Amino acid sequence: YFHNADYFYDLYRINLKTGGIKRLTRGARYRFAVWSPDGTRIAAVHNVLGENSLCLLDAQGKLLDTLWAGDHGVVVSHLTWAPDGSSLVASVWRPATGWNLEQFFLASRQWRMLTHDAAIEMDPQFTSDSKAVLFSSDHGGTYNIRRLELASGTMTTLTNVVGGAFHPTLADSDTIYYSGYGARGFDVYRLRQTMPGLAMPPTTNAPSALPDDPAPEPGNLTTTAYSPFPGLRPRWWFPHLAVDRHRAEIGATTGAWDPLLRHFYAIDVAHDVINHDFLGSIDYVYDRWQPILKLHAARTNDFFYDSNNTLQRIRHMDSEQAEVVLPLLSYDRSWALHATALQARGSDQLITPDAVRDPRTVDKIAGVGLGYDSTYRFPLAISASDGRQVALVAEDSSTFPGSDYSGKVYTLDWRELWALGGTNVLGLRLVEGRGTDSPRPFNLGGDISASYTSEFENILNPVTMETLFNQRRYPLRGYPAGLSDLTGRRMVLTSAEWRFPIRRIERGVMVPAPMAIDYLSGTLFFDYGGAWDNGTHPRSYRRGAGTEINTRLILFYGLPLDVRLGYAHGFDADGANQVYLRAGGSF
Repeated sequence: YFHNADYFYDLYRINLKTGGIKRLTRGARYRFAVWSPDGTRIAAVHNVLGENSLCLLDAQGKLLDTLWAGDHGVVVSHLTWAPDGSSLVASVWRPATGWNLEQFFLASRQWRMLTHDAAIEMDPQFTSDSKAVLFSSDHGGTYNIRRLELASGTMTTLTNVVGGAFHPTLADSDTIYYSGYGARGFDVYRLRQTMPGLAMPPTTNAPSALPDDPAPEPGNLTTTAYSPFPGLRPRWWFPHLAVDRHRAEIGATTGAWDPLLRHFYAIDVAHDVINHDFLGSIDYVYDRWQPILKLHAARTNDFFYDSNNTLQRIRHMDSEQAEVVLPLLSYDRSWALHATALQARGSDQLITPDAVRDPRTVDKIAGVGLGYDSTYRFPLAISASDGRQVALVAEDSSTFPGSDYSGKVYTLDWRELWALGGTNVLGLRLVEGRGTDSPRPFNLGGDISASYTSEFENILNPVTMETLFNQRRYPLRGYPAGLSDLTGRRMVLTSAEWRFPIRRIERGVMVPAPMAIDYLSGTLFFDYGGAWDNGTHPRSYRRGAGTEINTRLILFYGLPLDVRLGYAHGFDADGANQVYLRAGGSF
């Protein structure tokens, strides 16, 4: 994964005794490779901008020579090197002839066509005497293993399967192994080479797999400088709906991005018809240079309750944030360094006479953070699995003048996921926060975090797009948000979840809008945490547990939406029975 944007093929060498892997090239774009018979050189196919070339490398992957350079559109694949060292055979696609086997002679650096028919020939493998080539082809409509005599051009069929036979590999003079496809998927089969060959199915002497002739190019085309603005007009919208005892937010979300994915924006606007207030957010991302620039502004309401679960205060929050992200992305893990400057302004929209007032209103923060993600989400999985997500954040409320808060806040958020077999997943989470002096406090409770998640996570990497900062609210299911006993400048929270499949549905409707249900799954969870101001641990911990029914909706053909219907019970003081319906994952 190069420059955070490109996947490039490279060569790796595996030690068969230890299983260790050594990388030979970096960003070299070699698609196929084969050892020389003496093991001192490598022949590899190099691909760049639609042009293939045949390269000769030493045993460490260093380029020695370019043996041949092809025209645009010629594709070379599946190399095999003759045991006598004189030639290579490959499956070659040419615009005029389709897929065929061709032999490349190292001395003359010339190709010779071995087949010329309508079939697709691939996976060539020399026999030990260099006189014949084993390969797989779809003669007769089914891929089977064939043998081609180089001197006479005679072809015979060695297998007669229904599903398909691929990748023949010669183990010795008598034994061939190949990959066979059947009702259970792929298996490895052994074949005696001394078995009599079968006649080849008939085929036509015509090119294979040729594209249609392109339509003629219009004569009135003009070229202009690139402009992102035509692509930034919003072409979709999605409802915003959040309803509980003390709020009813109704609105819409929209956004857009230009064709080169340099500019992104999202707008979310809603009206709380109970509290008569407009809420929402606006996000903008510029992703052309490094680092990535992100701008965010939002207006939200926080709700605080007493020990009887009675509403005491509605805190109105306005925030503005500028953030830069320096990503380092690879195929199986992602790192990102974040830095931010943000301002959060709070004011009490509603407060009861006996509620404790907080005269502080403005929090100005400078922060740095490091994000890491190695989790996978497979197409048929019910959640991410097999990996970890870690966020380490340091924030300072004393850097900028005019802040009503002071001190530093350090937060570690560690999440581990394990696949338990099938699509079962075990998830564990540990969050610890430590604040000095008098920062804006942490708050535990409810079932959602106060952080915002970018609208662009389905397009860009989540480790770069999700903000790490201004996180003061964390879910402790079974307890209402805003309890004074679960508020403090220090906190610790652990969560465990068992996520299990219930049923794969994969059905949809077209009216009133295109929508499909992917699956149903369940979650059993246990939360344990506490918050405090002084000392090394809270005076008491709170425990909560419950269950959730989860589903993934696919909206408008390509927009995934995870929905949770949950029940939680708090076992300790201030605990409650909660029922909630949310969009988005728990963690």
